[in-house]
Amino acid sequence: MKIYLKVFRTLRKNSLMLLSLGVFLLSGTLTFAGNVTPAEAVAIAERYVQVNKQVRRMAQTRTAKLSPYYIYNDDRGKGFVVVAGHDGMGELLAYSDDGKLDTTNADSGVRDILRAYRQVYRQLNLHPSLTTRAVALKATGDEVRPLLKTYWGQHAPFNNRLNFGYDVPTGCVATAMSQIMYYHRWPEHGRGQNSYKQQQGDSIMTLSADFSKSTYAWQSMLPVYQQGSYSAEQADAVARLLRDLGIATNMQYSKDGSGATDNDAENAFASYFDYDVAAISLDIESPVGFLDIMRSELRKGFPIFMAGSSDLGGHAWVADGFNHDGLVHMNFGWYGNGNGYYAVSVLNLVAKKKEDYKQLLDFRYNPVIILAHPNKAGVPKIEEALREQTSKLSFDVGGDMHFLGAKPTAPTADAKVVYTHFYNRGDKPFKGDVGLGIYDEKGNMMRACPSDYYAKGGYTVARFQGGELAHNILAADTLAFKADLSNLKNGTYTLAPVYAERKADGKWGQWTRMKMAPRIVLEVQNGKVLYDELPSNEPALQLVEKPILEDSLQIGVRNMVHLAVRKLDGRDAKCAIRAEVVDEKGQLVSTGVSRSLIIYPYGTTVFDVPLTLPRQVKGQKCRIRIKADVTHYIVDKEVGTRIDVKDYKMREPWYVTIAKTGNEKFFGSTIISVEDADGVGHGNEIDYEALQKARLHASFEVVGAAGYVGPVRYQLTDMVTGRVVPLGADPSSLNLTEGQSGIGVYSIWMAKNNVQLVNGRWYKVGLIVNLDGKDVDVFPKWENPYCIRVLNGPYNSDDDITPTGINTTETKGNITFEGGVLNIQQTGLQTVSVYSLNGALVQRVDAAGKNNLTISLPHGTYIVKITTNTAAGNLVRKVSW
Repeated sequence: MKIYLKVFRTLRKNSLMLLSLGVFLLSGTLTFAGNVTPAEAVAIAERYVQVNKQVRRMAQTRTAKLSPYYIYNDDRGKGFVVVAGHDGMGELLAYSDDGKLDTTNADSGVRDILRAYRQVYRQLNLHPSLTTRAVALKATGDEVRPLLKTYWGQHAPFNNRLNFGYDVPTGCVATAMSQIMYYHRWPEHGRGQNSYKQQQGDSIMTLSADFSKSTYAWQSMLPVYQQGSYSAEQADAVARLLRDLGIATNMQYSKDGSGATDNDAENAFASYFDYDVAAISLDIESPVGFLDIMRSELRKGFPIFMAGSSDLGGHAWVADGFNHDGLVHMNFGWYGNGNGYYAVSVLNLVAKKKEDYKQLLDFRYNPVIILAHPNKAGVPKIEEALREQTSKLSFDVGGDMHFLGAKPTAPTADAKVVYTHFYNRGDKPFKGDVGLGIYDEKGNMMRACPSDYYAKGGYTVARFQGGELAHNILAADTLAFKADLSNLKNGTYTLAPVYAERKADGKWGQWTRMKMAPRIVLEVQNGKVLYDELPSNEPALQLVEKPILEDSLQIGVRNMVHLAVRKLDGRDAKCAIRAEVVDEKGQLVSTGVSRSLIIYPYGTTVFDVPLTLPRQVKGQKCRIRIKADVTHYIVDKEVGTRIDVKDYKMREPWYVTIAKTGNEKFFGSTIISVEDADGVGHGNEIDYEALQKARLHASFEVVGAAGYVGPVRYQLTDMVTGRVVPLGADPSSLNLTEGQSGIGVYSIWMAKNNVQLVNGRWYKVGLIVNLDGKDVDVFPKWENPYCIRVLNGPYNSDDDITPTGINTTETKGNITFEGGVLNIQQTGLQTVSVYSLNGALVQRVDAAGKNNLTISLPHGTYIVKITTNTAAGNLVRKVSW
């Protein structure tokens, strides 16, 4: 498939033929440590998918090779993940929670994404001074599920009306547009006409359409077209739409791929199909602003046409949602193949040194998005400030904003705010005035405070030759504005730089907020003014939301803290966030450090900070101090410093109470496998046609701060019914200290009849210890579970799991059951079998010549059958704990 995309330099005007996809999908996290090993990649992948155990084992070998990226399909068919091969590219490049990524059968756009990553990987290794400008697009608490329900493609029935005498694809531009239009069910009819020339073999043909004569039968179109499941009418409805879109975009059709330009897509939306449109490229918007626009559109319910281009080529697709982690959902228009959540940023390499800028000339990605709103009743227009042919004022490095004199402590009409260093990023010269906007907490402008030049025609008329601020020209004046804070009611308000254009007829346009600009956030409370955020002309960071925890902070586990941090000054920087835990005695007891990210002026970035807490703070109320290791680039040199991150609202220190009990983690670097009697691994399947018996083997190191002494056992949880199948462990108790490695725990041997598992069904493996009288699975719930299944066993359904027929109990033998540990002492002991009350076998253990056995069991009531070789015979007893 082809797309013809413009090359963006400064102005978005020139077109270039591009044959495939150059895309800008990158992780939101960034470090500069270098290549990611296969073993490291597997560890990352297993947080998202279940990796095949053979693949995992291969990754641990010395022969495993480095790769630009690592693709892992879930072993259960539940999605895929793409892990970056270099820390400079981030961590997670893409994932989906369904389907798989098959590069041999993927959309050409997906294949070209991977090709693009290979080039980035190569550049980062050849030129270590280059970095990728990855932006953390984390959404703290909100998400938009995929808006599109369509899984459309480019061949039959979509191309049924393309009568070339041979099969040609519809083109990714037309397919992306069609899915957006089907989502809106707009328009009912097209408008206008278009005609253009098309090469066909040695001849030239003319393609024409009168769109006003086309009626789009949205009700007849289907979200999914499966062969044999649609009518001729349903096929023709979608084929007519795709044909019209191709002609509307001057599509150049061929067997190998059909191409159009994003210029033509923008024009077709507006001219022929009655959409309000705006095209936005990263050259005009800041990275943070670009992604904020995307999220805003998706929240409002508008899918976004996207295109990416580079020297590698181009492709078009649809962005239609984002998740809590900030990954954006992509629909590639290839029957659902490759659809998934992708970490979105600009795959631009950034030079730290001037001499490295030449490396950027042949490696530049130019993402563009087209916003498209149908022109029908009740649908809002696109914001004027987002349109291409507008001025766009933005702050520059060295920008500053502060009160003139003391900060007001009460609402007043006489406060003065000054700011400086802004410029015009837009294509169009700016003629007009600048000022200070006062916004309420919903983002509505309460009032605008213009400059002293407003009555004279505006700031640019008074200060610049020709009365205009030209493209990329800096306004370095320090301007003062009278900020009228009087009559503000109780609430939260933002003071922000704004501008308004003066039109040719002398009228003023609307006031618009400057981009990538500082702000002052204040609260009015009963006649007093409190400050939540103030800009800085020195490196400064602040929490702009209360920290978010995945769960309550617990001992021994890898707690994850999400921190939304805003840059309060006007410099790009590389930053790692530190969370320091201080106990009630004022002692620093733990520190967690995030990955390094590129953070942008006046932008907000979400950092994930891992924290592991020692047992001595259990139940304590601890202070969490936030610091930052910040590196700026000043005169081609890295200048690093550690600074305090200001508290939320500058006055709310963060305290947390550590849970007294919880899921304590003691095991790190855990490898679990199924082994046969010879110790040979069998992935995560037990095939009883090949094996008489098998057992689980977990190998790990101890990472818990206080170690562990006590019982241990396995359990299997049916992923369908939730039924728990207890398994014994060997050894059945542990005495662990922190730092031990190479620890191994086996399960009991599993044969056809002693462990009742349904064929083909997945069972989650748990390793259970007893903490403070409670059973705890040492594999935390947020980690990817390890699952097993059996094949060719005797149980094909839950109905096949039958009771044993034990209906009575005897009270002989020395048996105790306390704290989850069953102790049996009996002369001549041979075997001990444990059953549930419905008669299902739970465990069977051979005494191996011993007269006592210890078995770990969860809370419950059981029937215990003891087999001996003495006159006592078989003993049966009911036990409870």
